[in-house]
Amino acid sequence: MSFAELLESMGSLKEGISDLQGTLRALEFTGEGGAGLVRVTVNGVGECIRVEIDPSLASDLPMLQDLVVAAQNQAKAQMEQRAQEEVKKTMGSILPIPPWLLSRF
Repeated sequence: MSFAELLESMGSLKEGISDLQGTLRALEFTGEGGAGLVRVTVNGVGECIRVEIDPSLASDLPMLQDLVVAAQNQAKAQMEQRAQEEVKKTMGSILPIPPWLLSRF
């Protein structure tokens, strides 16, 4: 790859990253705890955007806390997997990035 091609790729990379950030921010992932009694939704950049709690859990605070953590962890795992796929798709189409490096995203 020549220096001119590299510079051109860098411009594409900047656009790709910007598009990727927008795509990820628009995605939503919901995790559940207690068979749906607690639901936590995060966006594709990991921000918690919604928490839903069944009112029947109000009297059992320790259980509620455990279910919120479980739901959040599930949503985060879904988000991380999808984000990794989106990064690979975006970055791999712009620059010839070695597979071992893509696995870091």
